[in-house]
This record gives sequence, structure tokens and C-alpha cells, in this order.
Amino acid sequence: MLLVLKESRVMRKRLGLFFLICGVQLHSTALFAAENVREDVLALLQGYEWQFDATRFAALPSDAYLTVLNIIEDESIARFIRGRAMVALTLYPNADVWDFYQSNIQASNNTVSRRRFVEASCAGFLASNPQGLADLLVPLLESSDPHLRAHSANCLRRVNDDHNELNLAVVLANYESTIAEDWKRRIAGFDRDEGIRSETVSEKPE
Repeated sequence: MLLVLKESRVMRKRLGLFFLICGVQLHSTALFAAENVREDVLALLQGYEWQFDATRFAALPSDAYLTVLNIIEDESIARFIRGRAMVALTLYPNADVWDFYQSNIQASNNTVSRRRFVEASCAGFLASNPQGLADLLVPLLESSDPHLRAHSANCLRRVNDDHNELNLAVVLANYESTIAEDWKRRIAGFDRDEGIRSETVSEKPE
């Protein structure tokens, strides 16, 4: 009986050691795989005459967007690489990426970054989340940053082109009526057609 108990304790110790080793190996494998993905993503963001290659990014693991997000937020990485990562992120229109765009547009104190996030969110979610874009960007037409207003209007015009049911024509016409400078019209995209027409336009001074 004592021999059986001793053998049982030894077996449990061996099994415990076995599972510990397996756990360490799995963790090491996961870390190695994550590091490989990071290296692959960074390699795809290099190049003197860089162009976004959606096909090569699509060949990466489905969770590669997490690595792209990490690169964007890593201030130790060159700004132009992080900017390219922003372009790559538009390939992943999922909930995590949407939350990332939304939080940065709403909370960032960097006006240039906010404009870039507006452009990226529009590129990534124009087809899949037009209502979310409308809810997020309409308030920005009241921003103190004229560039941010214009970039937001540009995206909202594109949403309006495909989704008249969102009733953006009035708010866009109201914004257009406040524009005095040509550069704002160009950024907002109003120069490409005769503007957003609406029977109800309220004058709102700059």
C-alpha cells in the first residue's frame, strides 16, 4: 500500500512537471510567433518608395492587426513607419480597430493626429459602418480646428453619396454655407460637384 502511494505521488510530480514544461513551451512558441509577425509587419512597412500592398498584409495571420496597432502606438518607432501602419490598419475593419479610431478621434489633443484618424476611419469603415462614421464625425463639424471640420465633411459627403437614408444632406449643406475659403472647399470635396443641395439650410457663422 505504501509503495502504491509513493508511486502515485511520484507520478503526480512527473505529470505536474510535464504540464509545466508544456506550458512553458507553448508560451515560448506564442512569443516567438508574435515576434515573427511583428518582424513581418515591420518588413512590409519598409521601403524608400513604399506602397501599401494589401495582398501581402492579407496573407498574415488574422490577428496581425494587433501588431499593427502596437506599432502605431510605439513612439520608439519612426513616425513615417507608424504613418504607414495607419494605412495598413484600414485593411482590418473590426470592432477593436473601430474602438481605436473612435477613442483617438474623441480624446486626442493632437489636431494633426485627429485628422489622420478621421481619414483612416473613413477609409476603413465607409462600407461597413456608415452610421458609426456619421455619429462620430457630424459633431466634428463644430470643431475649432478648420482642417478637422473639412476632413470630417469630406468623409461625411462620401457616406451621404451611398447612404441618403442617414439624412446627412442638411448638416452638410449647413456646413458648406459657412465656408469662405477655397482651401476648405477643396479639402471637404465641395469643388468636385455643385455642393450638397438642401431646401433647409441654416446660416451658421464661422
